[in-house]
Amino acid sequence: MPTIVEMPRLSDTMEEGTLAGWLKEVGDKVAAGEALADIETDKAVMTFESFDDGVLLKTLIGAGDTVPLGAPIAILGDAAEDVSTLVSELEATLADLLGGAPAATEAALEPEAAPAPEAEPKPQAGSGATKPELPGRVALEAPSDPDGRRIRASPLARRLASQRGLDLSAIRGSGPKGRIIKRDLEGIEPPRRLRAGGGAAPLPREDEIVRVGQLRKTIAKRLVGSKQSAPHFYLTMTVDAGPLVALRKQINAAQDRQRLSFNDLIMRACVVALLDHPDVNVGWEGQTIRRFAGVHLAFAVALEGGGLITPVIHDADTIGLMAQAQRTRELAGRARAQRLEPREYAGASFTVSNLGMYGIDHFTAIINPPAACILAVGAIQEQPVVVDGALAVGHRLKLTLSCDHRAVDGAVGAAFLVDLKAALETPINLILDPFQRGDDG
Repeated sequence: MPTIVEMPRLSDTMEEGTLAGWLKEVGDKVAAGEALADIETDKAVMTFESFDDGVLLKTLIGAGDTVPLGAPIAILGDAAEDVSTLVSELEATLADLLGGAPAATEAALEPEAAPAPEAEPKPQAGSGATKPELPGRVALEAPSDPDGRRIRASPLARRLASQRGLDLSAIRGSGPKGRIIKRDLEGIEPPRRLRAGGGAAPLPREDEIVRVGQLRKTIAKRLVGSKQSAPHFYLTMTVDAGPLVALRKQINAAQDRQRLSFNDLIMRACVVALLDHPDVNVGWEGQTIRRFAGVHLAFAVALEGGGLITPVIHDADTIGLMAQAQRTRELAGRARAQRLEPREYAGASFTVSNLGMYGIDHFTAIINPPAACILAVGAIQEQPVVVDGALAVGHRLKLTLSCDHRAVDGAVGAAFLVDLKAALETPINLILDPFQRGDDG
């Protein structure tokens, strides 16, 4: 008896999933627990393992398709089984789930086109073996090359190729089963825009309509929700970063096992200050305020191709500086590869967003629920300063704390910033073991 494979729930906040790619071909045997597909959730690309044994008889969606949880996506069974009737039923179910509007979704995304001099003829019905488009489905088939063969490419490779104007059909993939991955695009120059009539006039340019992926949808939904529901207020303070610069230089000169970044030290200072300000290490929950038992420190990571994610170092107050820095690198690496586990980006009690590496001296950040506060970190800059009545060159750093006024009062946030400034300007506590610090305090 055939088994219907449905879009699984791979995270607590997932409402729909996008197929990043099948890891099995139709006709392949699949064992329970074996990787069947890569699914893009609202936070990451995760590998979906089959719950059942069988042969992959039919795939109902293609790479790039987005369907709700529980929607049928494939059929497993015995190789000799006839599933044609079941396929028709499931395709009708998919059409209903996706709205049943005949091709309206895709048409609505296209800008009004100017008349073309010569339009290429469209294939007539029955003239080829192309799969009929289901009503309401958007781009259900992965792009194919001119010979009709499906192009196997990762979501990141497709995104980068689209941004750079590269033709995937002309690129040889080095991934599994010839799949095109990011490294296959490195060193390939985008095509030059030619001028019509021997360079007399530029070709007409067209706007690009970019399909919004699951991650971007989630970012939009969460940030709009945060900004509209949480009454933000902002506190900015300038820090003398000279001692921090000196400490980092000393630590990195004394050992080559792991180089520390300024962000490692700033994140550590947040942990130290939060231990003394539990009323900042909180989250608003409607009728109650959650005071977190530990410091669950989130940090923003920009993703190649667009978007960001905030991995969480759970119980950061129980580990030391070097362990925290190592954990930060591990999580950031998996975040950029979109391979985080759901727990690794959930449950933050405080968030740090640092744009200093881009030369940004000051900005405000939107609160990242469930945490009630987020710290925006600018660049450390050399500036003329007055020290004991004399002009000198100093290092200055601007920090801006965004707070949810439902959970954190202005004076509470200000007191936290004062102690954070002190931790950064006298940074000896940043290198102490957390238990040593607890004994001293």
